[in-house]
Amino acid sequence: MKGLLIKEKYTMWHNCALFLLVPLFFFAAMLITLFGRHSTIVGFPVGMVFMFMGIVPVNTSNNDIQSKWHMGCMTLPYSRRQIVSAKYISSLILVTGTAVVWLIFMGICSLLGANVTAGTVTSLLCSGFGLGLMPAVAFLPFNFKWYDTVGGKRIFLGGLTGGLVGFSNIFFLNHIPGIMGSVVFMSVMVIAFFVSWFISIRIFERKDV
Repeated sequence: MKGLLIKEKYTMWHNCALFLLVPLFFFAAMLITLFGRHSTIVGFPVGMVFMFMGIVPVNTSNNDIQSKWHMGCMTLPYSRRQIVSAKYISSLILVTGTAVVWLIFMGICSLLGANVTAGTVTSLLCSGFGLGLMPAVAFLPFNFKWYDTVGGKRIFLGGLTGGLVGFSNIFFLNHIPGIMGSVVFMSVMVIAFFVSWFISIRIFERKDV
């Protein structure tokens, strides 16, 4: 399993390095706004940063197929459960890491006197974390269903599912006031993440690759 995670790290670093720079540019823009314009973080699309990080493990799937990894991985001493789990664990590590960096950044801004409240930070963190899990929830089951093809049905259906999940975020925030809406959305997405993980394992174990 460790070898699969190292492979995921190598693939992400060499094929999605620009994705990893997104939080730095975003946080720099937020820093300028907070201190240069004496504004607040309300309205910042924090969830997009988490989504970019969540997309990275999904994006490496096409690289796997183009490099013929999907043809050779079955000859390696790894179970199909482990091959699936490597993608989900990578996604969880990236999104969790983004959350930690976000909290550290907000803590520094607060110490420097920025207009940052605990309630706003918590709300944005929960909503962002949920959105960060969304790419894995929406795309990975379709990825393992059509593991040996690039694009096509899995992209379309994954995008459709992602749109429905994104709509659920708006629904929760509009119908459940305050922080509670973000907390509920994150809780639902965490549950959906592990359900998606289980479904992907079952799909891939039955797939003839």
